[in-house]
Amino acid sequence: MLISLTNKNLLKTLILLLICGGGGQNNTYLVSLIPFAFLKLLLCLYKIKQTHKKQQQFYKQTIQLFPNLKYPSLQDCKDYQQSLCFQYHLAYLLGEALSKADKIWYKGGYFTLNKKIKEAKHIYKLHQEYKAILKVFNLPYCFIPKESLLQTLSFLKALKHLYNASDSKTTQTFFLHLFNQIPFYTQRPFLLKYKEEILEWLESKEFKEQYIKTNHPYPPLLNPKRLYKKESIEVKSQREDRGRSEDGGELQRRGDREDRETKEGKEVEIQSKETKEKETQSNSKGIKGIKTESKESQDGELQSNTNVFIDSKSKEEIKSKEIKSNKEMGDKESKDNGISGSHTKERIRGESEEVKHKEKLVALTIQSNNEVKSKEIKEDRNRETKEGKEVEIQSKETKEKETQNIKGIIKEISKQQEIQNQKENSEELVEVKTEINKGIGDRDSENVESKNEESLQPYANLSYESIPASLAWDLNLPLPPYYKFVWLVTWGSGWSSMRSYLSNYGVQFSHLMACADRNSYRSMFDRILQNSGILCLINRFRFSNERLKFIYLVCNNIPLLVVFRDPISMAKTYANHLGYCGSRLANFTLACDCDDVLDYFDYSGGSSPSLEFCCNIATWGKMEWEILNEIPNAKIIGLDTQEIMPNVAFDTMNRVTKELGIFKETEKIRFADRINRGDLYGVLPFTLYANTQDIGKVTYKGNYDLSSLKLDESIKIFITTYQMHNNINCVDITNEMLNYKTKYQYLAIFVEESQIKNLRDNQGLYNATREYLNKFVVAMEKRIEIEKAKQFNENDILKYLREHKEMRMRLKKVFDKNLTFVKEYYPDILKSWKYYQEFLRICEEG
Repeated sequence: MLISLTNKNLLKTLILLLICGGGGQNNTYLVSLIPFAFLKLLLCLYKIKQTHKKQQQFYKQTIQLFPNLKYPSLQDCKDYQQSLCFQYHLAYLLGEALSKADKIWYKGGYFTLNKKIKEAKHIYKLHQEYKAILKVFNLPYCFIPKESLLQTLSFLKALKHLYNASDSKTTQTFFLHLFNQIPFYTQRPFLLKYKEEILEWLESKEFKEQYIKTNHPYPPLLNPKRLYKKESIEVKSQREDRGRSEDGGELQRRGDREDRETKEGKEVEIQSKETKEKETQSNSKGIKGIKTESKESQDGELQSNTNVFIDSKSKEEIKSKEIKSNKEMGDKESKDNGISGSHTKERIRGESEEVKHKEKLVALTIQSNNEVKSKEIKEDRNRETKEGKEVEIQSKETKEKETQNIKGIIKEISKQQEIQNQKENSEELVEVKTEINKGIGDRDSENVESKNEESLQPYANLSYESIPASLAWDLNLPLPPYYKFVWLVTWGSGWSSMRSYLSNYGVQFSHLMACADRNSYRSMFDRILQNSGILCLINRFRFSNERLKFIYLVCNNIPLLVVFRDPISMAKTYANHLGYCGSRLANFTLACDCDDVLDYFDYSGGSSPSLEFCCNIATWGKMEWEILNEIPNAKIIGLDTQEIMPNVAFDTMNRVTKELGIFKETEKIRFADRINRGDLYGVLPFTLYANTQDIGKVTYKGNYDLSSLKLDESIKIFITTYQMHNNINCVDITNEMLNYKTKYQYLAIFVEESQIKNLRDNQGLYNATREYLNKFVVAMEKRIEIEKAKQFNENDILKYLREHKEMRMRLKKVFDKNLTFVKEYYPDILKSWKYYQEFLRICEEG
């Protein structure tokens, strides 16, 4: 708008008007300073509006003819976000104030121009203050709309106060690191909405002790304990509501019973009181017998006197009514005749005086009689109380004597028992005291922690369920604590066996071989909230720049399970590891040739194992044990692969699962054989579809007849192991189908319960299936022996490394880097590795 001004004098007048108006000068002063400047400004704005309308009309006409010439929207421009900062430029703000005034010129908008210029300058000052705070925290500039500028500035000022109030430089650097992690640009609405909760947490003692003192690299912006405690409270309330709804009738019945019992108790108490009173009265009957007659006579006289008093009152009321009626009649007559009215008044006065005199006499007589009788009654009562007290004193003395005798007997018996107990239990008491003294400190600390946790109240409108996973990552919130442990998978260290063993205890797995980044965190976050069972998070921490944050948010204060293995044995696994076998036929029919079905083996290094390839893989650092040094406050449970071998796996896993809190009774046979490469894991499982249409057919690779896989009448037969297969709703037909005893004793053949009858009733299909399975098992045993002959062992790898010095030195650097944690915390395991110790000797020899 300013650029379109052609007259330089008008431009000068506009600038003077804006600057002087913003400084609080009067319009009269401006007019005296520049004559007719205000009118020239109005005329100039009018011309600009007219030219703008013409340009808009021309632009619309050209777009209709040539749509390709349409300008893109400002939001689609690449530098749109960068250009937003110019909205806080002083010239932009002043021009905006002027345009607002011009839009309502017909309502006197220019008279409010001075006020709007002041507001624009105020916004400009706030924005400059906002930029200054960002520079203090070394934060990049982030555009904030004017509506939330004041709230954001107050939030930043509070953070700046925390920074300035810190005592040492370490806390200042801690807060600088924290403020650099706050996502102002992406999560600004949430931060401003829950500003008070965030600041309260950052100023709390718990935050200082857990995060500032430990210099935590990724401290959360909210208290995690108050986020997941909300669910427990809601669950409790739901249980209470269910109990009320289900047991409402029982509660009412109990209430009615309690009311009845209370009523009956009260009646019993009243009856007991009455009996006691009767007993006391019966004890003093001889004393009261004479006095009761006098009391009855006195009561009769009192009743007669009261009756006289009542009769006198009724008479007086009648007289008063007659007097009132006479007064009314007298008043009426006095209107007619004044003399007769005066006579009636004198009569009424005389009668009323007589009545009052009689009333006084009656009252005096009654008072005198009552005083005499009350004195007599008091004397009788005093005598009765004295006699009753004497009786009570005598009974109390007798009871006290009896109780004293009983107490003396009890004391003698208790002394004898104490002497015997002290002799028998003196040694036990000493042991108990020592145990109590040892556990006092632990119990006190546990009680303090439990009290602190109980005193925590959940946030009013915040919980893990209400926070999206992406926001939780930005707020540095740890995963919801609804999982038991983390399993750090290291390739080649028995992960297949461990996965099978842990599944026997009902463990659910999340993210096999996941990368350590925000995407894995989000999917884990959502899965943990969805599943209420036990979750074991299996992760690989390589190949991510966000690895360290991922570790702190996932593994903090959570048990970590790790399986260690001799690195040379791990290299052997790398060499002999099967690659992706795309030609493997997992489901086949009776028409498929057995040898062709089993001809699918493919290794990571090619069609056969490669020592060079395995050593190159080992240099990638796939052990990943170096990450253990970075995990904070982790309770690490380390195992050696020798502890999960078939002969000891059952006892080891029972011990570990009890320590993790997931123990469950399971069958020992599921741990009795090796899972990976032992030797059926690389081959099995298979599923055979038995159908009568395939009997007598033989098809080979590339021309397999697999039409029976789609037929409902086909019978599915599972060729697997007892460790791999869950035999629920299945029948074991291994011994029934095989003619000989295979050397793999844990080889298993199952069929579904619903299909076993169909298989046995069809004799032709039964015999053909049995014949095919025997051929298949024999071919499988031969194929396994062929593949085992191709594989390398640890001695082959050591021989190769002895001949290749460069590869040997590269591997040593990798091993030294990954085995620092094992050397420090598990030296016995490190010493037990035979092949690794031999590798160190080869390196020393040079």
